[in-house]
Amino acid sequence: MDTIAITTRDLLIAAALVGALAWITYLQGMRLARSLLIASLRTAVQLTLVGMVLRLVFAHTGPGWVMIMALVMLLVAGREVMARQSNRFRGWWGYGLGTLTMFLSSLRSPS
Repeated sequence: MDTIAITTRDLLIAAALVGALAWITYLQGMRLARSLLIASLRTAVQLTLVGMVLRLVFAHTGPGWVMIMALVMLLVAGREVMARQSNRFRGWWGYGLGTLTMFLSSLRSPS
């Protein structure tokens, strides 16, 4: 399987695009520029931290710990799916469906 590396250039391009979007919304008087910049900074910090944790887990542990980490991430993602729904199923149905959806969407067919 090929790996995809995000370079500094890629990050700079993404930051420039977010900055351009913030500038356009500011010029349009939408008052979203500050929120966009804060959200993009928060996203960059969160993804950096998750990347650091995953790099550590993959580098220094066996397959069991990697599977445990994947399960924890899946359970947290399922909880987040349930929490963001305005009309949700009650009880375990909402959590189970959200978690199953996240799990199935992570599978890919062999090529």
